[in-house]
Amino acid sequence: MLDAPDHSIVGTNNLASAEKFFSDFGLRATYSEKLSEAASSILYGNDGSCQQIMMRTPGAVPGIRLVETPHKTPKRDPLDTRGYAVDIYARNMAAAVKHAQANGYQTLPLAHWELDGKSVQECRVLGPEGLSVVLIDGDIKRPNIMDKDASRNFSEIGAFVNLVHDANLDRDFWTQRAGLTELRNANFDGTPMVAMMELPRTNLQMRFALYWRGADAPNTAKVELVSCEVSPVGPLIPLLPLAAEYGPIAFKVDLPDARTFAQRVIQGLEHTSFVTACLEGQKREVVRAISPAGVAFELWCRED
Repeated sequence: MLDAPDHSIVGTNNLASAEKFFSDFGLRATYSEKLSEAASSILYGNDGSCQQIMMRTPGAVPGIRLVETPHKTPKRDPLDTRGYAVDIYARNMAAAVKHAQANGYQTLPLAHWELDGKSVQECRVLGPEGLSVVLIDGDIKRPNIMDKDASRNFSEIGAFVNLVHDANLDRDFWTQRAGLTELRNANFDGTPMVAMMELPRTNLQMRFALYWRGADAPNTAKVELVSCEVSPVGPLIPLLPLAAEYGPIAFKVDLPDARTFAQRVIQGLEHTSFVTACLEGQKREVVRAISPAGVAFELWCRED
């Protein structure tokens, strides 16, 4: 079975700008390395090698890997199937919004809603190249690194969010084939999200699904899928190339005979060939694929 998602790939035309955006919400650059010409071509459709920078929140696993790409940010409609955002808890929403605005980012109107009787506040912060971070506050918070460090105002990444046409299309894939646990799969009224998600109207039926390894896992990050009754049929994004935007969700596969396991996970899916590449200085075999609902993901397999 897969472990929790390790990181999300973010394509960028400007490494410094993207690095600043995520560092403003608590992540730090932890490793910088060149991706080989072969890996850059097979995984991301680039000509020649490219620079990549891993960013993680100190003391936590879930991260962002910035990958240099010449491909520009494409024009996307609000509900197009794609990597959408990462969720991060804020200690205090009012202070977090002021912080984002002081750093030059646009903040969309807050969404106020309830889940299981618990209050939730969400704010989508718009960054460079179509990137966004969703800040979350309220009674809904799960244990996170802020609990152990009063000086921190932001948590580690809690979820890697993808918009899809139908969140239910991936239920069997993530649970039965990938071996993750479904934390939640539920419908909700999209009215509170109209401004934050730039929805076309109120009273839209929406669905979100969450998959993870469990509350006791060393990494509690989740795969989050969000769909809407008027979402365009997908997947709409081709496997290649990697544009300047959120890209695949990446998983480390450290099982014995990891490549064989990865081949079972991607069986019947659109995928690249396997290629050897370095991740934080460690050689691994990696493949990129697209789930039935249109979620791009990578499996980084330990070499036996």
